[in-house]
Amino acid sequence: SKYAWNFLNVAIKISDYFSHSLLVDNQSASNITEIIMRRQIASGYQLEIIPDAVTKNSRSFKKLLDNPEKQEEFLLEVLFERLNRIAEGNTTVAMIYWIRCISKIESADIFIELSESTGIEYLSELDSETLFILAAFVLHDVLDAKQLANCLNYSIIDAETSISRLVSRGLLVELEFGFGLNDLIYRQVVRLLNSRNFINA
Repeated sequence: SKYAWNFLNVAIKISDYFSHSLLVDNQSASNITEIIMRRQIASGYQLEIIPDAVTKNSRSFKKLLDNPEKQEEFLLEVLFERLNRIAEGNTTVAMIYWIRCISKIESADIFIELSESTGIEYLSELDSETLFILAAFVLHDVLDAKQLANCLNYSIIDAETSISRLVSRGLLVELEFGFGLNDLIYRQVVRLLNSRNFINA
């Protein structure tokens, strides 16, 4: 991640070892929409979007009840507005959100269910100890229990307990060589850590 890169650049001037650096997680909303829709069209499935209660009761939606084609365009616009708000330019996050919105696949149809909730409302309630742990994962990308213990001067048991707790809450996911932040909430966690001065993003 760029945060790990910035950390290593301050620590060991890692940029001196590379002639070029490219930022790859700053796609525009239109680019992300195009990428996903191109994949969707290539799949051969028809897209059916199921509105959530808020959208269904909105005046904009109700005005289109007699026009299914315009209704579909409106729902697609709402879907990508929410998707791009969460992804913030990161294509991987956008694809994960898209996949998680799929409620079912039947015959030649893919059903996408709109959802307003991102499931991250609890982030603002996290305590300082948890934020220090999350900051360590932002700076180092992947850590196992022993590495986290070394980073924060924890015992191995405390590190294992902390990781287990954060995995159960969906903040961390298990990877090949340890654990890392859940991609779907990565940007939101970074924003929170930056606002609380745990990292300098």
